[in-house]
Amino acid sequence: MLERELAAEPQPPNLDVKQLAGRAPWLRLRRGGYRIPYRPLADAELATLGAAQPSGFLVERVVDRGDLDRAVTTLPT
Repeated sequence: MLERELAAEPQPPNLDVKQLAGRAPWLRLRRGGYRIPYRPLADAELATLGAAQPSGFLVERVVDRGDLDRAVTTLPT
């Protein structure tokens, strides 16, 4: 379900997605008490994976909302 919602164009209005300040291209999806840091895959990454879809996402992890600040500091750039 999450995969379909993220890939939908336009994204459903009920998704709570925000950019992570100072951590472009990372985004944050809020789901209840959890936060999901993710980013869109680059064209080169999609080609390497042999993806049949024109877009994709890398979900870094699912964290408790209280742990998001700490998790953001460890995101690769």
